[in-house]
Amino acid sequence: MTFELRLLIFLYSLPFRLPFCSLVEEVNVLGQSLDELLHQYSTVENKLKDLHDTQMALEKEIELKTETIHLNQVGCIPERTYYPSAVRLQGY
Repeated sequence: MTFELRLLIFLYSLPFRLPFCSLVEEVNVLGQSLDELLHQYSTVENKLKDLHDTQMALEKEIELKTETIHLNQVGCIPERTYYPSAVRLQGY
């Protein structure tokens, strides 16, 4: 095959190759975008898990404080009513 014939075949097939190359490039860009999105998704999942853990810890702490306040109201406040206040003990 002569050089001229190869050149002619190449030039003839060039308009058909350009859309194909464009599609290949677009597929590569979409693959990169997908990789970035998957990375962001895993990052967001980790942050969400951390937030759930923090929420659970805060809910347990609130429950503990609520129970402590209840025990204080039930056990300590009635006990304090038996004794005079600090102001009264000072003579005022």
